[in-house]
Amino acid sequence: MSRRVVFEFSGFSEPVVAELLEDDAGFADKVWDELDQPAKMWIWHTQSSGDFFSSKGRPPIEAKFGGSQQAPLGGTAPPLMCDVPVGGIVYSGNTTFSYAYGHNVTEPIAVKGPIVARALDPAVLSRAGQHCLRSHTQTHQLVTVTARRGE
Repeated sequence: MSRRVVFEFSGFSEPVVAELLEDDAGFADKVWDELDQPAKMWIWHTQSSGDFFSSKGRPPIEAKFGGSQQAPLGGTAPPLMCDVPVGGIVYSGNTTFSYAYGHNVTEPIAVKGPIVARALDPAVLSRAGQHCLRSHTQTHQLVTVTARRGE
């Protein structure tokens, strides 16, 4: 049976359930290990990127490498932001995730790590993404997301 991660957004009633994508490099295992306890993160939406937002948790006490656009996690050429499929979830290390929630992603720049999961219902992720966008453009209320291991 596949491993699942549940993302719960503050102020949004539907959890986003995602299936971890098993990979040879072990990134699904890294995510699973990192979520031995639920991880609370804050979100940001660049707006200029289109239907794409990210979340970040508190950094670990001991510094660990996280991916960047110049040096992505995994060391291989990651997909471009505009090529991440709808429902795709990218992992950049240190409880940092990015989410493609619609078809309108405009940035032809590299993401910071591998695609590690996909939303089982991309429509729920799309509604969560719209909620996050509204928080930045209209309500100006911080949205947090808690990621935890699923059943």
